[in-house]
Amino acid sequence: MTPHKNKIKLPSVLDAIEFRRDQYGWTKTKMAKELHIGNTHYSDFLSGNRHLPLIAIKHAYRIGVPATVLLQL
Repeated sequence: MTPHKNKIKLPSVLDAIEFRRDQYGWTKTKMAKELHIGNTHYSDFLSGNRHLPLIAIKHAYRIGVPATVLLQL
């Protein structure tokens, strides 16, 4: 019998990005700028109405959001 593997539940992309924003002490406006998206797009992302474009995902990785979180399906 194969031992049971415990899967680690990854945080959502939103939770990971907000965690990083909190760690850096950035405002939502500053985070939007760092992700290279507009404030409205970032607000829509936070409310679940929009996804992040590829450029924002690349910049989220650059500021320390793990690729495993950003690329989860």
